[in-house]
Amino acid sequence: MSSYASVADFFRLGGLPPEAVQNLSNAQLQGMLDGTSTTFDSYLRSRYNPAAGPGVQVLATWDDDLRRAICHVTAADIMEFRGFNPEAGADNIYEARRDRAMKWLADVQQQRIHPNVTPTQGAVAGTVFPTVNTQCERGWGGRRAG
Repeated sequence: MSSYASVADFFRLGGLPPEAVQNLSNAQLQGMLDGTSTTFDSYLRSRYNPAAGPGVQVLATWDDDLRRAICHVTAADIMEFRGFNPEAGADNIYEARRDRAMKWLADVQQQRIHPNVTPTQGAVAGTVFPTVNTQCERGWGGRRAG
């Protein structure tokens, strides 16, 4: 499984401060980023590479807009997992950033926003396309004698 964001991206792009995830290993944090990337692929697939099946990364290149959105959604997931307090002012920031990131993703899918990305090329190995066979013409569209 590939990911659109790394642990370094998570801290660089304002996912959460390091002390907020000190009980998570880098492998656990990367696993959460991978999971969010898979969710994002389910939105991006219909626009950029419909032939890509589940588990196949849809984009070949992407920029910090996509990375940031993934980091913000992952941060909100972590906050919900460890305990989200809507009364605490800072916790609401993570929920609002997740909501903005998911709206951005929906706008990308619906082609209202055009991020700087490059889709993977061609059909995915193992994709089976239907075979169409025809026999003789049935007299449609042919020349008429006369």
